[in-house]
Amino acid sequence: MKNMKRSVIILSAALLWSSILPAADFEVGDFCYNILSSEDFTVEVVKTVKDHAGFVSQLSIPESVEYNGEAYRVIAIGDRIFSECTSLTSVTIPGSVTTLGDSAFWNCTGLTALTIPENVVTIGNSVFSGCENLMSVIIGDSVAAIGNFAFFHCRSLTTITIPDKVVSLGNGAFSNCEGLQSVIFGESLASIGSEAFSECSGLKWITVYNSVPAELGSFIFESGVYSTCSLYVPADAKEQYAKTKTWKKFRTILPIEAAAYDFESGDFCYKILSSERLTVEVVKTARKYAGFVSLLSIPESVEYGGKKYGIATIGAGAFFNCTELTSVTIPENVTTIGEKAFFNCKALQSIVLGDSISAIGSEAFSECSGLQSVTVHNPVPARADATIFYGVEYANCTLYVPAGAVAAYQAAEGWNAFETIVPVEEPDAVTETKQDAEGITVYNLQGVLVLEADDAAALGTLSAGAYIVNGKTMIIAR
Repeated sequence: MKNMKRSVIILSAALLWSSILPAADFEVGDFCYNILSSEDFTVEVVKTVKDHAGFVSQLSIPESVEYNGEAYRVIAIGDRIFSECTSLTSVTIPGSVTTLGDSAFWNCTGLTALTIPENVVTIGNSVFSGCENLMSVIIGDSVAAIGNFAFFHCRSLTTITIPDKVVSLGNGAFSNCEGLQSVIFGESLASIGSEAFSECSGLKWITVYNSVPAELGSFIFESGVYSTCSLYVPADAKEQYAKTKTWKKFRTILPIEAAAYDFESGDFCYKILSSERLTVEVVKTARKYAGFVSLLSIPESVEYGGKKYGIATIGAGAFFNCTELTSVTIPENVTTIGEKAFFNCKALQSIVLGDSISAIGSEAFSECSGLQSVTVHNPVPARADATIFYGVEYANCTLYVPAGAVAAYQAAEGWNAFETIVPVEEPDAVTETKQDAEGITVYNLQGVLVLEADDAAALGTLSAGAYIVNGKTMIIAR
């Protein structure tokens, strides 16, 4: 991209300009210092001593240092002092430091984790640029500004939280962070510089706590991110973000509350809906599974705190962009599926919905272009709008509904777009079905033999879904 090349040129020029280190006033231990104030007794670390520069693996900068009988507080780390210290794997920055200078840790490729202390107010330009193995950064709560290219090409970062006091994010601040998946912005964010997240094609979740959308520069995000990344904002600001330049490009804008959960059990994270009725909502898959699981069978209930909770709702955006998901079964007691719950699950082929489903949010299964079959146990069509299956190839996808309910589905919004709606019989408790003298033969809807048995009780071994039993299409419920 032309803009990215221009950014790299600017970055290189800045580093060349800053390559001349300032003279030091004195040297103590591993570091050289420059006096900032003789009245306040403050100093800045300006470089390492010659014997250590570029070779040390662990650094611990002191909070104070003695010189001429006086104790000086270390409040700043100077420009470029640890740049290209490729052997540096660990650095401890004292709580007295308020400023990190430009390019201070540029290209320290050995760094894997870092904590920026609470008193730091400013993170300079290109401070951690090129730290390609940096996987974890904790930014102190006092930081108000993050400079240009501060974390450029930190490609091992997967998540970053921008504290509440940060007002501005510089140009290219996190550009080329290829592994970045989640970004959380605090409530004071007012502006984001150009190309701040360019080349961050792996972004999946962006959370913004400011109700007023930040002003954005140009080319902030990769164009593909707008359709594959969920944007979470305060509930009362959702409409405003949906109308604001650049932010409105996100296909999925959800209230922050949709991502909150109370506990994790097995493959899923849950939010308690009612402690009296003992019901919960599935908020999302556990992080280690997100986007990679292929088969989902949501349980009817889950135990937590010694109590058994029934699954009542699938939350908004719960399985957004789970691109490996091929099959999902929604249990019988689920009544509601939130908006964009399965948005952009392009590999999804089969959906089974229980007989209690009564409402499905907008675009719940939108862009599920690989969908081949939808099986619904409820004879009454769930409330929905025309967008729930947007992007689905209706000619290639069959809707299976209870016998006698075809006309209702043909007339219902959101369901009437299906070109093929097939009535199926539902055996009572999956054990009552007609069988001939030769027993039962069961095929799936793709024509593959899945079961041969002498007794209909064997149907109880099948997963929920639609099957062809002795030549007759039938729904197996759970």
